[in-house]
Amino acid sequence: MSKTLPGVTKAFHFHRKQEDLFIPVSGAFRIVLLQTQDPFAAVSIWWSVGAEGTLSIPAGLAHGYRVEGSVEARMLYLTSETYSPDDEGRMEWDRDVAGFPWEDRPQK
Repeated sequence: MSKTLPGVTKAFHFHRKQEDLFIPVSGAFRIVLLQTQDPFAAVSIWWSVGAEGTLSIPAGLAHGYRVEGSVEARMLYLTSETYSPDDEGRMEWDRDVAGFPWEDRPQK
């Protein structure tokens, strides 16, 4: 279980083998999925209190989230593999892509 404060962005990372399952428990999230190769297309998913279901993230797809609103949010993660640092890759949270999903992105 991960607890995150309002306004905090945790992005982006991906796994070469591991698949993730996100289960938002409380609060509001803006979850972003990002291709790891050019073109770096992104899709944004809004998830708030009362929404049901899970989000399956396949290996190779970068992902991250920002907590929206004014309350702490909680997310349960399930994974297909035991964590291995060698399986994880990182990308900049403010990567310059068309239609970038974070609204309050800082100016470069």
